[in-house]
Amino acid sequence: MGYDELYRTAEQISQDSPYDLIRLDLLWLSDLGKQLFSPLNMDSPELKTIVSEFSPNISDEYFKIGKTVYALPFDPSVQMLYYRTDLFEDVKIKREFYERHRRQLTVPQSIEEYCEVARFFTRKYNPNSPTDFGATLVFGAELTAACDYLPWFMAHGGKIFDKHGRVMINTPAAKKALENYIDMFNYTERTPNMWWRKALENFALGNTALVSSFSNHASRMVLGQGSKVVGKIGFAAIPGGHPLLGGGVVGISKDSKKYEECVQVLKWIYQANISSIIAYLGGNSPCQNVYENEDLQTLYPWIKGIDDGLGIGRRRNENRRNPKFSDLKYETILGAAVRNVAMGVADIDTALKEAQGLLDHEFNE
Repeated sequence: MGYDELYRTAEQISQDSPYDLIRLDLLWLSDLGKQLFSPLNMDSPELKTIVSEFSPNISDEYFKIGKTVYALPFDPSVQMLYYRTDLFEDVKIKREFYERHRRQLTVPQSIEEYCEVARFFTRKYNPNSPTDFGATLVFGAELTAACDYLPWFMAHGGKIFDKHGRVMINTPAAKKALENYIDMFNYTERTPNMWWRKALENFALGNTALVSSFSNHASRMVLGQGSKVVGKIGFAAIPGGHPLLGGGVVGISKDSKKYEECVQVLKWIYQANISSIIAYLGGNSPCQNVYENEDLQTLYPWIKGIDDGLGIGRRRNENRRNPKFSDLKYETILGAAVRNVAMGVADIDTALKEAQGLLDHEFNE
């Protein structure tokens, strides 16, 4: 099933599920988890054994709604920055960058550095650039646009809730982040229907110097046909240091009559040889053995970076002062505003004002 179809199906079966095990997108866990899943008995020896194999960097966001465990991480992912090591190590390119900016060419750590380096690697602004574009922005749908923008928002000190639990987006931090985001748009392919898959394919073909994406899509860079970047991929934390978590969780249906059998399937999924096979095929696992597998690190050098990123990433937001809050609704409204600005439908002030009105209606009234 596609993303939207899977969500609709999950909604429909919340009253009476024919399934025993259900995988959900992490983002949906707060909205649908209690309706779909049976709470897990984490005191049972078998579940304790399963969880003991997980990386200690796996967030509670993959397990809990409130203080109750309803799910286990199935294929956790995190946003990361990928870049062409051959470009960043090229003596001629490094010299030209220094002559232009009076600093060394380094992998960007801040939003400002990200925009500066992306401009340098965009041929429109630098005829000597070895790539057509410096970077990629992904806003083929509201949720992808929100995911792309939120790290910029948080890097500027943006917070979803004010001290009273009200959801706020029409703020100076949101505006500044959106100004930077639209500046970056000039150093991209400027395609309004861009998706992560396409962004990574462009990077693999050598068209862009940098790309930020959730790690569960990253294998496309080396497994796709015609990749020109194999052996040349570097990875780093996303600029600004506020990556979003992604991927999915798996839980036992509250309607299942086979709880113990489900636990046995979960044991199978998380055993070392199966978790490794899933990772070799381009997926991921929460199991520590995956991040310590040297063969996997050779094939996918960013594996170790995923583990580190999972330790600092976040996604779901629960606020006791605002029990109506929904991450999915929030990201949909925010992403629509980002898309409208990027496509020229509305200016920044208008888009944020309209988004705030929708958020007030959903969460603040």
